[in-house]
Order: sequence, then structure tokens, then C-alpha cells
Amino acid sequence: MAQADRDFMQNRVNILLLGWDQSPERDDEDSVLYRDEKNNFRSDVLMLLTVDFESSTAHLISIPRDTMAKIYNTKGHWKINAAFAKGGSIEGNGFEYAIKTVENLMGVPINYYAGVNMEGLKAVVDAMGGVEFEVDQEITLNGRTLTPGPQRLDGQKVLDYCRARKGYGTDVDRANRQQKVLFAIFRQMKNSNAFTTLPKVYLSVKDYIHTNLSVEQIAALAVFAMELEPEQNLFRHTLEGRYINGTVYNGASFYVLDTSALKALMKEIFGVDIEVDYRYDYRYVRDHAVR
Repeated sequence: MAQADRDFMQNRVNILLLGWDQSPERDDEDSVLYRDEKNNFRSDVLMLLTVDFESSTAHLISIPRDTMAKIYNTKGHWKINAAFAKGGSIEGNGFEYAIKTVENLMGVPINYYAGVNMEGLKAVVDAMGGVEFEVDQEITLNGRTLTPGPQRLDGQKVLDYCRARKGYGTDVDRANRQQKVLFAIFRQMKNSNAFTTLPKVYLSVKDYIHTNLSVEQIAALAVFAMELEPEQNLFRHTLEGRYINGTVYNGASFYVLDTSALKALMKEIFGVDIEVDYRYDYRYVRDHAVR
């Protein structure tokens, strides 16, 4: 791909992927789901994509939205999905707050981000012509039902599959569904040689996508993606932890990380020894819970 930024392809690149819960219903003042200016949008999806051009490997790491974390420039204990909102979401410094919060949590630098809201995700999938996917369970959301089995999902169906939470397992289960859809999209694009058109697809939906990646850098990622094979040099992970329900910090329920597992994962992927705060480990929180 001629427009690929070859200098960008020299080392490791870390990209924060973020999806936030903005939708037409939440922008409508007459809707029961309306969010006013005092209630910024939170990130329902938070993933770190790390691409190592030198070793020809990539890892996708999901961070459950309920993860207890130190929010950048904010006091108190919060779920990590609040970082984007505390920064003022898309209209403010939401991406900066989310990036600095994840950098503090995972101990690695992040220079790039890419994010979409709910309408943006639908537009991206529809621009690709949908995605072939085998739905593993029946999901009903907002009066729409997604039936099990192999099928071509349009943007709305992908959104419903990725968003469903209550009654469909934990947020870890939802992160797993989100990763499965992304991997299905990846396989479809690779098998159809569609990565060569990725910059064109991006330009057609760029009004929905917020990123500091240039078209040339996106082209470089597309070139790299053509050489990847799932399960061989493309891997997916979800940060390990435990749910601790309603016993700490004003009765809120959190997904509290296993910091030993976090250290091990960062060592495995990045080759670095990170420092962790033991007060954010599930064992410490469990033992100091208010009964």
C-alpha cells in the first residue's frame, strides 16, 4: 500500500480502543435515556491494542468497564469506564483521561487512540457490508431479538451482540463477545483481501471515528494486518480479576484486578516489570471490605 507510513512500522505501537455509550436516545431531551451536560458519556468498551512490528505480533487486551482504577486527575475509587466521562468525554479531554488512566494501570505508554460511539460502530460495520458471524446465544435488546446460528450481522445486530449485559453474564463475558466480533471482522477482511481498502473505508466513515492516527498510519496497520494469523501471531486477553459486590466504597460493585496476573501479563507481552498498587488487588479489597 503506497500511502503506508513506513517510519511508523519500525517499533511497537500501543493504541487505546474506546467505545462510549452515546446514542440518539441519550442525546434526545425527551428520552428517558437522555444524558444532560452534567452526565458525560462513559466508555462501555476499553481495549489496548499493542502492535509489535519487529516481532510481527499483536495483542488485544480488554479492560472490563467495572475495573477498579485510579482515574487520572480525580480523587476516590472509580470504575475505569468513568475516566472518559471525568475528562469531559468527546467534547472535552476524555481520551487524555482514559489514556493516562490506562497507562497508570498497565504501566506502558500509549500514544494513539481510536474511538467510536454506538452510531459509529453501526456505520463502520455497515460500510464493510456486515460481518459473517455465528451467534452463540439468543439476545434480546430494546425489543430486537438476535437468534443463534451463523448469519451476516449488520451494524445494529453487531451493536446489540456487543452491548448486551444484564442477563447475559458478566462484563468479562461481554468483553469476550466484543473480542470475538473483532476477530470475525479481522478474519473476514483478511480472507477477502479487504485490508487493501481499509484507508478508503476509513475515509467513508471518518466522521464517526475519533482518532489521532493518520490515514498513512492506518494504511501501515493494514499492511501489517495482512501478514497476521489469528492464534499464531494475533492474540486476545482480558485482564484477570474478581467481582466484589456492594461491600466497599459507598456500596458500589467493582471488578478488582489480580495484580499478580497483571504483572505477569505485562511481562509476557511487553517484557517489562511494572509496579502495581496492592490496594487495588482483589485480595486486599476483599479482606478490607466493609461488612
